[in-house]
Amino acid sequence: EEGGEGGVRPEDVVLTCGATAAVETVLMALCDGDGGDCFVLPAPTYPAFFLDSARGGVALVTTEAESRITRGALEEAAARAEAQGMRVRGVLLCSPCNPTGRVHSADEVRAVTDFVLAGRSHDGSGDGTSTGDGGGADATNGMHLVWDAVYAGTAYDEAAAAAAAPDVRGDPRLRARVHTVWGISKDFGLSGWRVGACHTRNERLLEALRAQARWASASRLTQAAVTAMLADTARVKRMLRAG
Repeated sequence: EEGGEGGVRPEDVVLTCGATAAVETVLMALCDGDGGDCFVLPAPTYPAFFLDSARGGVALVTTEAESRITRGALEEAAARAEAQGMRVRGVLLCSPCNPTGRVHSADEVRAVTDFVLAGRSHDGSGDGTSTGDGGGADATNGMHLVWDAVYAGTAYDEAAAAAAAPDVRGDPRLRARVHTVWGISKDFGLSGWRVGACHTRNERLLEALRAQARWASASRLTQAAVTAMLADTARVKRMLRAG
């Protein structure tokens, strides 16, 4: 939905050359780059995420593979990472999930956002209100949720998928902490066009993403083609319904 509190404004979106580039750029911007930062990754998960994070020196620590995401599993993975001397910067969540295709429930997503809001001891106060210890675009705290929504338009139950999205409208504290990645490759079957995007209301992160977009943006020809395609809103809606 465009505009409004928690809605999508054009100035809050940065284009990239595919969702892969968006994930890499966001993770790099949120971390120090010294190899000491990590994100918790609920398992089972998309194995290429480990490649996406490697160049930026961001480690990914998986939870134990379970049928549902729980706060306990997130805490256990974070504690395991901290025992190895890493700083936990947040959660990388893919929903609908690759490889299972499952849409995480609203309760599971709430467990993730509660974990993010709680913060970690390295944030300073441990309550999610500190600015962290100098990491990247960390505007409000040391914890973030990077939500890979590249399959969001392909869910069979659109209502369930929408209900399970992070509630940035219901909880204003999340607006600077939830960063959504999307691309046209899955919902439109156009992986070769290499167009992705990140939406965020975090001004410092936007500044970092815009700087990185110089090296990771979609080409002008591709942008023009995608703009023409998306301008036919009636056809786009039919395609998404056909899923």
